[in-house]
Amino acid sequence: MMNLLVGLLMVLVGCNAGDAGDNGGVRKIGAADNGLTVQLNVGDPLQLELESNITTGYSWEITEQDTRLLKLEDSGYAPSSKSKDPVAGAGGKQWWKFKALADGECRLHLAYRRAWEKGVAPIEEFEVAVAIADR
Repeated sequence: MMNLLVGLLMVLVGCNAGDAGDNGGVRKIGAADNGLTVQLNVGDPLQLELESNITTGYSWEITEQDTRLLKLEDSGYAPSSKSKDPVAGAGGKQWWKFKALADGECRLHLAYRRAWEKGVAPIEEFEVAVAIADR
């Protein structure tokens, strides 16, 4: 009976891993979340990671963000785990850390393109709706 309860508890804990899990309370999202709504509470951290290949000149650019509701706190690029330094043609991940500031709803939209190619449509886009609730 005790084994059954322990097993059930492990399943229930595992069901919540997508929200916070072992991420230290950080809500992590990525390409699979494109087009979805992300629910946060005021003060919650949000981390976005997207595949990128900056060695080819392409990078993700935030094109829409309501800074009154969602604050960008940090961002960066991590090369593929196969390579310690960016190597021409080798991909990696771009990441952004945000903090939910106030109650409301906004869109977070990014475009994947070369910054110097003006008037050229992005080759990929990412967008989520962000719903922030005041606890």
